[in-house]
Amino acid sequence: MANLRTIVKILFLALLTSLPLHAGGEGNMIVTSLTANDGLANNTVWSVLQDKAGFIWIGTSDGLDRYDGKGIRHFLPDRNVGENNNVLSLCEDDFGKIWVGTYSGLCVVDPKTEEEKVFPLGLQDVDDASVRVYQIIKTDDKLWIPAGKYGFIRIDTLTGEVKRFNVSADGKTTYYAAALCFDGRDCFYMVMGDGNIYYSKDEFASVVPMFEEPVLSYHPTKLTYAFGYLFTGAAEENIKIDVCTGLVSRTPWSTVRVPLQSGNDELLAAGQSGFHILDSDLKDKMR
Repeated sequence: MANLRTIVKILFLALLTSLPLHAGGEGNMIVTSLTANDGLANNTVWSVLQDKAGFIWIGTSDGLDRYDGKGIRHFLPDRNVGENNNVLSLCEDDFGKIWVGTYSGLCVVDPKTEEEKVFPLGLQDVDDASVRVYQIIKTDDKLWIPAGKYGFIRIDTLTGEVKRFNVSADGKTTYYAAALCFDGRDCFYMVMGDGNIYYSKDEFASVVPMFEEPVLSYHPTKLTYAFGYLFTGAAEENIKIDVCTGLVSRTPWSTVRVPLQSGNDELLAAGQSGFHILDSDLKDKMR
């Protein structure tokens, strides 16, 4: 699987921008773009993940695919993900299981057994099939999901416990949870329904607004932390926010489907405006 590791960023570019791709990896490996003609479930790709074993998981608008460098294996047919097959987000836990966020709830795939199943949230007044899981954020052995009108949801991958955050005494959420990210240390950042950015350093026991007034007129479906900045991912105009100074400015891209950090020195972003690689100085390597 070593060759896959050397070309994952290039494959990411090809999948999310539908560009033809030719790259020489280790052993002069030549890689071309993957499309439905090659066995991909659908040409519309929402999410990409490379697991610890080197396999590349591709979330499409018609289910989940796994690419091993030679062929594609399909997962999550209609009967498992409800009426909508859009795979919006992917995350690998410490046990190697792949958590799959869809337009109609959450699924789990075990790569070792290839077992795939729906993960029931089991929360009062929450209709799992109506939860659109655009993001799955991992911190240690816990997964966090911004679940729209249902607020933020935490899943303990060790015990299976599911907890819902910031709800009133009657069990109804007090805000719309749009997007979420973690800075890798101690701070969550989140976008609420009012368009403001908030942060929490105590796992939602307290939530503090970053700005006196909302800075967004829309709900981004992705929020990413990199280089001391927050980056939004949405079909509308995107912004970056300096978390130290609070300075808000536009990103180099206009519409982005996926902002994704790769390592410590690059941010990958792809969408209708093309493909971008930002370095730690926020310079676009694709320009």
